[in-house]
Amino acid sequence: MSDEKPWLLSSKDDLLRDELDTRKYKNKYKSSHPFPGIDAPIKTKMKWIAVLDATYEDIMEDSSYQALAPSTIVYAKELLYGNCPENVRIDFVVDCNKFQSIAKTMKEIEKKAFAENIAQYLKINEKSWTTFEECISYICENSKLPPCSDPDADTDATNEKIILASQTYKKDCEGIAEMDKILRVLGLTPYIKGAKGSSAENDHWQWGLDKILGKNMYTKDDSGVYWRMFLQFNKTDLEKKEQIYTAELEEKIVKSEDRGNPKVYVLLKRKGVEKNTATYDVEEEDSEEEEDIPTTPDCVQPLWLPKSYSEYYAKFGPHFYAGEGEVIDIQHRLGKGNTDTGNVKIMLFECEFRYAKQIKSIKEKFGAMLALTKIAQSDNYWMMDNEEPDQVKKMIKNLAFMWKEDLLKHDDSALGIGLGDGVEEETDDDGLSASRELLYEFLELMAKEYMYEEDIDFDWKPATKKRKAPTSEKGNTLVKKKTK
Repeated sequence: MSDEKPWLLSSKDDLLRDELDTRKYKNKYKSSHPFPGIDAPIKTKMKWIAVLDATYEDIMEDSSYQALAPSTIVYAKELLYGNCPENVRIDFVVDCNKFQSIAKTMKEIEKKAFAENIAQYLKINEKSWTTFEECISYICENSKLPPCSDPDADTDATNEKIILASQTYKKDCEGIAEMDKILRVLGLTPYIKGAKGSSAENDHWQWGLDKILGKNMYTKDDSGVYWRMFLQFNKTDLEKKEQIYTAELEEKIVKSEDRGNPKVYVLLKRKGVEKNTATYDVEEEDSEEEEDIPTTPDCVQPLWLPKSYSEYYAKFGPHFYAGEGEVIDIQHRLGKGNTDTGNVKIMLFECEFRYAKQIKSIKEKFGAMLALTKIAQSDNYWMMDNEEPDQVKKMIKNLAFMWKEDLLKHDDSALGIGLGDGVEEETDDDGLSASRELLYEFLELMAKEYMYEEDIDFDWKPATKKRKAPTSEKGNTLVKKKTK
């Protein structure tokens, strides 16, 4: 067990031995296929990744997939981060024609925000416009990417693309989060649905945007080290509505942090909205079926949770799914997708459950247990395919007992549910607040995944105590008279 990650199955000694064993493979990668260099074009770096992939496959095939060779993606990201300077410029790039089209549809308040604030993200000393239209014309004329003259250069660098904004950040920052901040300042939140890397990066099926800036495919020009994010516009009115609603929720998160009571949310389908889906979870990608339900306030509603939920989701999720932090042998076993994978997941679940159970703070324990409950049921095939079915049933029983006999006996304030920890919410006849009802709905949806056999009962729900009707001094129940 690691001191930094006490939920790990691997001990310190295991990890040390693992590092010694894997070092020889890292040395082989380094000697045969060295890092191309900070200023190498992105296409060159992606070719380097492809060669590393081929080397990895050869090593694994020769060893009957027993070698402790590290993933080339993980290895490459480590090298990128290690070689990255402390400061990196992000260029936020858009398609010029699409941007001009979007600009025409912006609201007046958004146009005003854009024209007043865009200068701080452009390489100019003073504004060269007096109107929004002049601002757009200036950007489209002066922010074009250079033409692609180098056959090894980024193919996205064409005159059809413009740099909408540039900003320099620390290499350990989160690029997507910084992009969202800029979009809010510029009034563009309703129009941008996300971002991706260059076409060269997207060509590799395993490579995608990394949350940490310095682990992405940066390169260098005369101005310094940079990486480009290609912003994607919403195409439909529905996408705009979804983006606006998401922005409103994100704004509430920011305000909760300002109040010193940080929140996150999970979106649940409103009753009456057709589609038999589980949940919209901010921590993971939605399935195709879930995407059919619009993320609009008339279709979904937020369950507000303490920030500890997302923090533990970020810790437990990669660990449970891919063995992050564990020795490579465990990671390989998780990648097999067979009965042995189920055996490993049992052990990982037990480690995470044991850790979460001993957390002293009720609010933090609640966030950790809820994250674990969600993560473990997201793909419940491991519960059915393993060599310890009785152990799985015992684990499920223990998890349900934790909810019924411990966590859910605490009030909303202690758990930290609701934007204001439930202190201002009205309760129904059963004494349940709106947030408590949503939490119960969330748990009920997850419980179905744990009850994969008829003899399993995920008995999580505590008995509700109905409020007594008010009585007179003589003890008679008072009944409200209907008014005409």
